[in-house]
Amino acid sequence: MQQNMEQKLKEIKINTQALEAIASTSNARNTPPYDLEATAAHKAYPLDKIILKGEWDYLVDILELAHAGSQFTPDLYPTFVCNRVHQLETIKDESKKRKMAGILSYMTHLIRFKDRHTMDGVSSTSKRHKLPTILSHRFSSMFDITNNNRIPDEKQKLLISYVLVLSLFVDGFRSDPSDLAKDLRINPLTLRSHYEYLGCKFVRENHILLATLPVPLEFQTIKRKRRR
Repeated sequence: MQQNMEQKLKEIKINTQALEAIASTSNARNTPPYDLEATAAHKAYPLDKIILKGEWDYLVDILELAHAGSQFTPDLYPTFVCNRVHQLETIKDESKKRKMAGILSYMTHLIRFKDRHTMDGVSSTSKRHKLPTILSHRFSSMFDITNNNRIPDEKQKLLISYVLVLSLFVDGFRSDPSDLAKDLRINPLTLRSHYEYLGCKFVRENHILLATLPVPLEFQTIKRKRRR
């Protein structure tokens, strides 16, 4: 009797762990890790599972340039970053400023990595870009760089998902995606669909469509037509 009870408790524990893994999963939907039970937007896609602890020390370039009063231009940084970097001046808390700058830096590395490993990756900007070795190894593994040095189509979508989720963090989960469409070289309507795939809803504010992230997350389901 006692042994049966212990076995049942073990099974319950295992099932609980399985449920937790499903609730905070990653590539089942070809998206960054997410939490379906999150009740706050910033927890829906946990930042600490997108940018890993050991990576933050390699994301200080934008913060250092901002402190030095340097200019950010599109030939060096994505348009999205150039249009947001001024926000660092308004952040008084140094740890929050470091986090915001780190996110912008990570987005830059992702976008330049995509440029370098797609058919569009012939620009001098992507070739000159200095990608930290720790990120180069992780990105190459995450996005399945092929023998011909290209990112497969499905993994390009995953990379784009990472960029879009990070854009939401930068914009306080009310993001104008117009400049990202240019940076990612994607049709704006296609990019909008990609946001929606991540669980985003669009709202119109001052004639501008903004991507928001309602919680708890609800993903679109594909409706299949019945055969007659």
